[in-house]
Amino acid sequence: MTDKEEPRGPKAGPGTRQRLVDAATELMWSHGISEVSVDDILERADVLRGSFYHFFNSKADLLLECLDNVWRHQAAQLASMYAGTASPEEALTRHLKMLARAQIDANERLGFVPGTFNMSMPTALLHEDPRIARKLQELMESNLDHLESGLRKIAERRGASDPVNTTARLLSYSVAGAVLAARMNNSLKPLEDFKLLLADALAQPLPEQPRTQRSRTDTRQRLVDAATDLMWRHGIGEVSVDMILERADVLKGSFYHFFASKTDLLLECLDNIWRTQAERLAVIYDEAATPEEALEQHLKVLAQAQIEGYERLGFVPGTFNMSMPTSLLREDPRITGKLHELMESNRHYLEKGLQQIADRRGLSRSVKVTARLLSYRVAGAVLAARMNNSLKPLADFKVILATALRPPETRK
Repeated sequence: MTDKEEPRGPKAGPGTRQRLVDAATELMWSHGISEVSVDDILERADVLRGSFYHFFNSKADLLLECLDNVWRHQAAQLASMYAGTASPEEALTRHLKMLARAQIDANERLGFVPGTFNMSMPTALLHEDPRIARKLQELMESNLDHLESGLRKIAERRGASDPVNTTARLLSYSVAGAVLAARMNNSLKPLEDFKLLLADALAQPLPEQPRTQRSRTDTRQRLVDAATDLMWRHGIGEVSVDMILERADVLKGSFYHFFASKTDLLLECLDNIWRTQAERLAVIYDEAATPEEALEQHLKVLAQAQIEGYERLGFVPGTFNMSMPTSLLREDPRITGKLHELMESNRHYLEKGLQQIADRRGLSRSVKVTARLLSYRVAGAVLAARMNNSLKPLADFKVILATALRPPETRK
């Protein structure tokens, strides 16, 4: 059968392939990648199964085309922006507005902020099919190239000799972190910080940095430990109650004695992870000789979690919210509430250290804004590390912190 000889079925014709791509894209935005089956796509596209496998060998092959399709549309807009705008500042502003508009339009269409495909990417899919990771890296680098082109023109006009790739990388982390925050809180408010993020990037180009006997309590904790490890390994959407029971060596009746559902167990897992981290942060901020040292150690704790995850699992796990199924995030408000609580708690520690520095010698921006932008950049770097399965983006934590701590007189 040639490409022109489409299988017979409902509405079979030249547009069948594109209908499959459009249907899959919309369903994946609406429900998350792991929640969408081939049957769901066929039903939405009104296409027979034979047509699907004529064009695509698997759902992963279709996902790759969906990613290309989404990016192709964006890339065309970006090429026009950077070629036709009056100034590189205007091009960069329009670039970020386009990214924000994608979330705003989706929120109006879907009723929630979807984030980007890589924010609901199942861990299993990310690591079992290297084409997915390569495609995501390719799309991230393509977006980064446009940012660099605008920043380079500004640096050349200013007569600055510093490379702009670090500045572009930090800007991309910031934007990704803000979009992730918008998705987690189901709020467009973090997108309002895009203007601030760009102003920060344009304030001062940065030079490159060097790389550098069992009780009932035991049963409950075994369930939490087993679920946590499985969710790190496979992603939240891929882990079933039966998998948790098998790993913990616990009967189903015991599970439902402690937890009404997998969601209730997930909430306890999130609390358990944060409790351990919060205890370490409390000690750091109490015992550090300076607030700068406390903030540096804070970021080292976050980086170390990824390094240890990489050593234990063989890949960079990111954070739980980076493999959170869209359906779970939207259907149970307790999850969104818990994630918001944990993000705010982490930000509280950042604000604590930054406040002491601000009191002593001032900061470029208010403490709350500085903490918010710092958290975006860190989250964006961790997301990049997960997508590329590389610890390299974590090396940027040092320059991310240095950017946050710039005193007022260095801003232009």
